[in-house]
Amino acid sequence: MRISDLINLAQRYLTLGLVALVVMALVFVIGYFLVYRRVLKGEKKVRVVRLLWWAVLICYVIVVIGATLMGRSGFWQNTKIMPLFYSYLEAWVNFSTSSWRNIILNICMFVPLGFWLPVGMKKFRCFWKTYLTGFAFTMLIELTQLLLKRGIFELDDIMNNTLGTMIGYGCFVFAYAVCAYIRKNKEEKRSLVSILALQLPLVITLAVFMTIFVTYEQKELGNVSYQYIYKYDKDLIDVTTTKTYSDQRTELPVYISPTASKEECIQFAEQFFHGLGEELDQTRNDFYNDTAIFYAMDTYNLWVDYKGETYSFTDFDALFEEVSSEKRANVSEKEIREALLTYQIDVPKQAEFKVLESGQYQFTADMISEGSGIINGSLVCGYYGNRRFSTIENNLISCSLYKQLEAISEKEAYERICEGKFNSYESGRITLEVRECKLKYVLDTKGFYQPVYQFACTVNGQEETITIPALK
Repeated sequence: MRISDLINLAQRYLTLGLVALVVMALVFVIGYFLVYRRVLKGEKKVRVVRLLWWAVLICYVIVVIGATLMGRSGFWQNTKIMPLFYSYLEAWVNFSTSSWRNIILNICMFVPLGFWLPVGMKKFRCFWKTYLTGFAFTMLIELTQLLLKRGIFELDDIMNNTLGTMIGYGCFVFAYAVCAYIRKNKEEKRSLVSILALQLPLVITLAVFMTIFVTYEQKELGNVSYQYIYKYDKDLIDVTTTKTYSDQRTELPVYISPTASKEECIQFAEQFFHGLGEELDQTRNDFYNDTAIFYAMDTYNLWVDYKGETYSFTDFDALFEEVSSEKRANVSEKEIREALLTYQIDVPKQAEFKVLESGQYQFTADMISEGSGIINGSLVCGYYGNRRFSTIENNLISCSLYKQLEAISEKEAYERICEGKFNSYESGRITLEVRECKLKYVLDTKGFYQPVYQFACTVNGQEETITIPALK
């Protein structure tokens, strides 16, 4: 999700908060001026500053509730309680901008609460009361998500939200101390030690994130998504096999894939559309964290991934136009290859050709040698006829050799499965039958192709592949 998407989301719930605030203001006006002042003859006056404070607080609470509860669909239903630091480990393994952004936003979301409570109520100028309020509010949200199945109960959310409250309170204390110094009000002054101590949550948070990002940048290779996050309990795993795995350690090649900049993606889109006789519509270019989106008129759409320079193409005219199945089916490999050349795609001769369904065809390149590098991945296309495609999913990646690195043996990889060091969708007791092992390559978070061992398994009666990173 981009920053602009997050801003739009916040604006939507802010609008909801303002609408609710207007309704509450009408109720207050009727209750105070008509009932309390006129009917009951009450004389107690309401301070405008106090009303504004309550208005901001209520609006903030509605925005938070809307973002955490109301924006969740059935996709998010989950009754599982995620363990502490799970989101951090997951973000480390995937190391995507969106993963870390979500964690940071969870912290920042509660900073206003920690700041605003002591602004309006003196009792919240005691740090532990503000901390406790932030903890109680986030706990209420997580329990509601769990009971209503409107999200995932994450201990990390509770920790991050509470941490945000603590940071917000520290900001209040610092701002309040500055104001007291300017007003030269000795009664409101705090000791320097207490002010600095209350900044520790912010300092520690910045230090932790800086350490994480610096450590990642200093790593030679990226992270493989198949790294296990939490180890399964060995007592809950029954592992069997009839195979014998090699205990021979060896050095395996690591490859590096190309990575395109935004400018290079634009150039590629211009050349791609030009080959089809169209011009790139620069006004509709859209850039995400990992992908760039381009259009040519209302006919062509192209999604280009920065990492690996893979792309997805759609011809909407061909996609929605009815074409007889005979025209699209049983097309020869030669005709598909020649049609792809029209789109500037030259599929390696060694790639395996397969007919998926009527009009859908696939080429698969399994570590095809190309000089000192390789071509790996697949291309799936929907053929329209007359050398036109409705869709092209080109995930063929040309990689160059980086270096040879020491790897673990097949037997060591199998032992990691026995120790519970693997990822699986199953939970609770697992009965695991491990069979064939194949050496494959996967793309890591820095664009390197790393070797992994893929084990064909039966997990609780279901076919599944368990992948273990091969490098030491």
